[in-house]
Amino acid sequence: THKATIQRTYRMTPATIAAIDDLAARLELHQSAIVDALLTRALAAVSAGKWTIHRRPTVWEVAAIEET
Repeated sequence: THKATIQRTYRMTPATIAAIDDLAARLELHQSAIVDALLTRALAAVSAGKWTIHRRPTVWEVAAIEET
């Protein structure tokens, strides 16, 4: 079964894109499936208090993500 999806565009570094592409190729999955699965897990970790996102006093920049 397919989940309903919404198309979005996000900016990522070339290294992140390459890592996603490589992982998707190794697992024979679409990049969108990999990104959705990884982001779902990351967002759950943030919501559960397992990860903390530190921000710098600049617009939209992530300083670090760490396990707590």
